[in-house]
Amino acid sequence: MNDENYKIHKEEKLNNVTTSKNEFKSNSDKISLFLKEVLNFKNLFVNFKEMKVYFYISTLLFVVGIITGFNSETVEQFIQQSIQGLEEKARDIQASDNPHVTAFIIIFTNNVKVSLIAIYSGFFFSLFPVFLLLTNGMAIGYLFKLIPQSGSEFGMFELFLRGILPHGIFEIPAILIASAYGIKFGVLIMKWLIQSGNNDLRAKNKIEFIAFMKLLVTLVIFTVATLMLAAIIESTITPILLS
Repeated sequence: MNDENYKIHKEEKLNNVTTSKNEFKSNSDKISLFLKEVLNFKNLFVNFKEMKVYFYISTLLFVVGIITGFNSETVEQFIQQSIQGLEEKARDIQASDNPHVTAFIIIFTNNVKVSLIAIYSGFFFSLFPVFLLLTNGMAIGYLFKLIPQSGSEFGMFELFLRGILPHGIFEIPAILIASAYGIKFGVLIMKWLIQSGNNDLRAKNKIEFIAFMKLLVTLVIFTVATLMLAAIIESTITPILLS
């Protein structure tokens, strides 16, 4: 009897070990598949073609912000608050032991934070990405407006070439793309809510939404890498060009 109980106990133990191994393998396979999907940047670049309308909207809002900031007197007080924040960060950089490293950390973390907000806050019906595009555009437009009054030795075009273009060629498209996906996020939410009464459309929207959320992980990785490159340039090369 004891031998029989021992055999039963041993078999149960082996079964438990086998089950645990199978579960571990299944979880590992799921993680590997997920990583393979989110690290497939080809899918993201292919999806860019489908996002053209949103890229146009994102760019248009940013340009409208620049024009508004350059021409409107009413936004001056609002933009001044943003500029004061930038001035405080500039003082922190100058006061640090290693200004280049501090500048990189501040620029990189700020841009990543803005991009993540632009992407995921789109959940709230695309309102925040639109707001971020307009306000960031207004800040740039207002700064260009101040150049002639600042006594800078650089003209507007030269300052753009020296102070914005080197890092902006990576930073601005990254933020525009992130904002475009944030706007698309809000559109999908609205589409889901409007069509929630139709079972067929709801199932189709669910599949589209899951694919989109996976794509956002790839987008975040792509955006962080691009903004890191932009921050390296802005914290090292841009100061030399402006000095």
